[in-house]
Amino acid sequence: MAGLAELVGKEQGSQIQVNVADIEPVKAKIESENDKIALALYAMGTGAMDYSNNNVNELVNPDESLWKWVSIEGEVKRTKGLTSF
Repeated sequence: MAGLAELVGKEQGSQIQVNVADIEPVKAKIESENDKIALALYAMGTGAMDYSNNNVNELVNPDESLWKWVSIEGEVKRTKGLTSF
């Protein structure tokens, strides 16, 4: 997350502060309430949803024949560090 904040901050010409919270309350909420949002936050926060190196890009888009994959760095530059939604 800090790497993304650094990329966006550089593109925007600002510094973005990243606050890291304790993961234990999130884990407790998942276990006690079966909270799907907390589960998604936990998975993202721990890197369990990072498929950067373990993906099926070639199956979905062989040799980038259908479109060119866009990197995070490329998207940050394209949007000048702003979200596109």
